[in-house]
Amino acid sequence: AILVLLAAQAALPPVVVDFLRDLDASPRLLAHLVLVHDVAARLLEALAETWPQLRLDAGAVLLGAATHDIGLERDQRNNGITHKIDPDIDLERDYVEKTLASTGLVTEISHFLPDNPLKEAKTATGGNFHSNGQVLVLKIAEAETKS
Repeated sequence: AILVLLAAQAALPPVVVDFLRDLDASPRLLAHLVLVHDVAARLLEALAETWPQLRLDAGAVLLGAATHDIGLERDQRNNGITHKIDPDIDLERDYVEKTLASTGLVTEISHFLPDNPLKEAKTATGGNFHSNGQVLVLKIAEAETKS
């Protein structure tokens, strides 16, 4: 009951509330998802105001913010629920590049490889992830000033 009340106050998508209830998610996970969802909603508002020509599927963004990464999994440390990330994190970097570039607002795209790139590591829950170590750098067009 507390989970449903908190989620309703945060306006999480109903499918997410149902999913969290079915998983018996902890209040801590709920609080985290509520915060991420709220930040996404605020970012969408700011983007719409700054770049009105930018077209986004706000519903998809908010659903993704409420469930981010590739899903949820059992946390091996405490048997709770936590985020599951795709072990090939370069795919996410490439997706961000492709998606943002498609807006027409990206003026420069570059990549750089740090001196000591992180190429393999473990998540907090013990899962592996890997990368080629490259960092994406995007320059976004300046917003038009309103007169």
